[in-house]
Amino acid sequence: MDADSSGIKWAERQQQTLRSLQRRLVEHIKAGRTTDMADAPMANPARVYADPVRHEAERQKLFLEMPLVAGLSGDIPNTGDTLVFDGAGSPIIVVRDAAGRANAFLNMCRHRGARLVNDSGCHARFTCPFHSWSFDLNGRLVGQPGKLSFEGLDTGQLGLVQVPCTEWHGLIFVKAQPGSGPIDVAAHLGGFAPELAEIGLESFAPVKSGVMKANGNWKYVLETFGESYHLSSLHPTTLANTIFNNVLLFDRFAPHHRIGFAPRSYGELVDKPEGEWPELYNVLYMIFPNTAMLLGSPMPGHMFIQLFRIFPNGLSATDTHFTLYAPADSLNEQSRAVASAGFDLARGIIETEDFSVAAGAQRNLLAAPPGFKVNYGRNEVALQHLHRDLAAAIGMPL
Repeated sequence: MDADSSGIKWAERQQQTLRSLQRRLVEHIKAGRTTDMADAPMANPARVYADPVRHEAERQKLFLEMPLVAGLSGDIPNTGDTLVFDGAGSPIIVVRDAAGRANAFLNMCRHRGARLVNDSGCHARFTCPFHSWSFDLNGRLVGQPGKLSFEGLDTGQLGLVQVPCTEWHGLIFVKAQPGSGPIDVAAHLGGFAPELAEIGLESFAPVKSGVMKANGNWKYVLETFGESYHLSSLHPTTLANTIFNNVLLFDRFAPHHRIGFAPRSYGELVDKPEGEWPELYNVLYMIFPNTAMLLGSPMPGHMFIQLFRIFPNGLSATDTHFTLYAPADSLNEQSRAVASAGFDLARGIIETEDFSVAAGAQRNLLAAPPGFKVNYGRNEVALQHLHRDLAAAIGMPL
């Protein structure tokens, strides 16, 4: 998308949005490092993190029935490019066909159910390693050794099982459950759609990716992206050196939200004309139910997207799929090196600092006495809304 009906390009709209957020951050700093707040604190039962019945309801309602972010368009830019997507619990492959469409199928041969693809890459067709049945990019069965042995079977009904998939402004959404109906992105995102569309995600390409594992409940892991109250305590020699503790913007686009963090350098902007302000970075977009997307600019001239997709791998285990993207038209040896270093730095901080706390908390919450509750302060406004929205989505009270 280059422009809307008003003629304002997405980059200009994004600049206007980020400048508005920047003004609010500077006002918080000027007021003595205040922060956006909820109306009151909130208590939440420990069982929210420890109840297997609730966990199963989350798995079904959130990860099988809801649209989930599988990746960005830049993950599969060319015909045959394939993205392996296992996080939601169903084995899925997302592939770009010859017409340029993104399709998604179960990563499962229709002969004996063997896995077709183990890693993301590029494929002319999908060939099963077990008996060499093969399927084209639209899921049709096109190769069947010993076909006479299967006489009587309708090969037209033996194509790959399709799952709902759609591509929207650089985001690829899938539903992990076959037959769960088409994806209505506009209905899913609601008022959040214009905020995401203006980022220009179509122009980003992946640089580095990996899976981070944590021995904690997926919600606790997701929470670590949702507040800045812990920076000086948990990250005193890392993030706290560059971002103010407990200064945060929160904008709700139910059930999604946007968060703005305050760089320490903004302390110098209080009395400086706006024309001399730098670009804003450290804006996080939370796409319900499990995706945190951080827009960051660690050095002048470089804008990166850090995409975190948080999936349960059991009640007390979480897999966080982390990919860092950079603008495709500016990728060169230097920018790739900077992006790769940024990925390694972020991964190290998250795994050694945030995830260690999540693991310890999970052990405690599993052993918590009846009636034990965790408490979110007014300054943890994103966490309050997150848990209320999750409870509503699965139809179970807090």
